[in-house]
Amino acid sequence: MQYRRGMFDHFKRSTTLTSAVHSLTLLTKIFGSAGRARILDMLISEGPQMLSDIARRAKVSNQDARKYMNFFIDLRIVEERKVGRRKVFGFVDRNEISIKIRQTIKIWSE
Repeated sequence: MQYRRGMFDHFKRSTTLTSAVHSLTLLTKIFGSAGRARILDMLISEGPQMLSDIARRAKVSNQDARKYMNFFIDLRIVEERKVGRRKVFGFVDRNEISIKIRQTIKIWSE
């Protein structure tokens, strides 16, 4: 993979090396599988979706999709809402981690 200039510029703003390493470690865990990356890209670009649609379109099992959603919910980058009897999952843009994820996906998709 070829890295574009400025791809990790947002890490340069970190005040200490420790926080930069922590950010990189967290992004590595978040993007630890192609399925996770596809799910995040889908939620960011297309908005909230049901779990079955997420699993089908990201080409992962429902069980893996649920596991990834729980992981993302724990990190507070995805929220689960009830719409009628259905549960819908959406990307949250209210914290530092989710902003960095959005920036990273935007750079990779250019």
